[in-house]
Amino acid sequence: MCGGSPPSHPPGRLGANDEIAATVAHLLRPDSSWVNGQILRVNGGVA
Repeated sequence: MCGGSPPSHPPGRLGANDEIAATVAHLLRPDSSWVNGQILRVNGGVA
């Protein structure tokens, strides 16, 4: 996937490190204490 993402990728770009980090940070917050037993795919909408 060097040089970009395929045209079928919804956002039209690859994800950035800070976007993954923001998801992890959200899950570490007390507000997310009821999120458990889930597989969270941070992939920009690719099924």
